[in-house]
Amino acid sequence: MTAKPAPEKILICLPGSLDALVSAMAPAAAIRRHHPRARIEAFAPEAHVKLLEPSSDFDTVEAEPEIDGLKQIPAYVQRIRRGNYNIVYDLRTSPKAARYVSAARAFAGRWVGPIGLEKSSAPDGHLVTHYGMALREAGLNVNPSALVPDMRWILKLRRTTRTLEPAYFGLGENYVLMIPGLRPGAANPWEVSNWSALARELLANGVGVTVAGSKADAALANEICRNADGARSLAGRTDLLRIAALAAQSRAVFTPLNALSYLAAGAGGPTVVLFGRKDPPSKAAAPRGPGGVISLNPTTTSLVTLEDALQAARVLDAFGGAKTRESA
Repeated sequence: MTAKPAPEKILICLPGSLDALVSAMAPAAAIRRHHPRARIEAFAPEAHVKLLEPSSDFDTVEAEPEIDGLKQIPAYVQRIRRGNYNIVYDLRTSPKAARYVSAARAFAGRWVGPIGLEKSSAPDGHLVTHYGMALREAGLNVNPSALVPDMRWILKLRRTTRTLEPAYFGLGENYVLMIPGLRPGAANPWEVSNWSALARELLANGVGVTVAGSKADAALANEICRNADGARSLAGRTDLLRIAALAAQSRAVFTPLNALSYLAAGAGGPTVVLFGRKDPPSKAAAPRGPGGVISLNPTTTSLVTLEDALQAARVLDAFGGAKTRESA
């Protein structure tokens, strides 16, 4: 009896920053579709391993071996060598990755990438489109402009823990999530007064409002909630997994362009992104997700207005009755 051949072994090296990591979920899913029977392992930043473990696109997710200097390169090469990979898809976006790829490349059957280092090949300048074009050149059947990160598998974890349910945080089914924190160095596209006014309008129409973010965003979140009676802050009290789950089950997510905006959109939350004048063009930088994304852009004379945000809320039916959003 002829023994079955061993399954193909594939390694996917994922980016370090959260926005690029979420964007890389689109090519990761395309790789899984192209290699349905392969054993696919992923290297990810240690802080994001827990977030990615529920994904069916990976058989295992491990913390990426750190390389801060030349002394750590031999250990990294040995880790690649022990893996005996048929293909390595390198999706990293940091230029540092290129410095040690060459040392490990000889110990994989095929090394594709790092394909996230340059975005100039994408006509819209978007990282996801760039990923798709690079994978198509590598032989995968993908439509670069149609690639969308889809992390709705996060909701499958609700079967094992109630801490991903809105009710765990005292929320009803009909709520909007705000993530007002700014990314480092970004100009503020909206004042606290705008966030508070939007929250009051939503609350007056029977829509719950919760404000999420990191510990660094807690002061901003608390100020919004003080100015909008009934809004509640979860800033600094939820990890990335719970923010993603809350976004996926919300009526809408309102956020400036920050790392969590990518996570919210990727998780399936209908997302409204407020762009400022100093932000990159929305066609090149707006997050993508299966729940849809509305980009609100400033004009030459004014920033995004409250009415712009309210109109986006109407488009997304954020004022409608409660509805249940299921996992993919």
